[in-house]
Amino acid sequence: MTAIVLDTGGLEAWSRRRPPPDVLALMEVLRRVGSARVVVPSVVAVEALTGAARDAAIDRVLRGVQVEDHLPISTCRIALNSGSAQPR
Repeated sequence: MTAIVLDTGGLEAWSRRRPPPDVLALMEVLRRVGSARVVVPSVVAVEALTGAARDAAIDRVLRGVQVEDHLPISTCRIALNSGSAQPR
């Protein structure tokens, strides 16, 4: 099974009322294929949540994905090598 790992930017983009077209296209492909899971590292959830009212949109996304406490380094390397991870 394929896993898509969202970083803070991806989580925030997906939580927008109108997500960017590239995010919508990716999520539609995942829905159609049905063999991928969306993973959010718990540290990303901590970084994205602010305690403000806007957290409702983030919470909605978090309810629909798998939040991982620990991601194997191999998964982190795959996400980095896929070109989806952006260096800071």
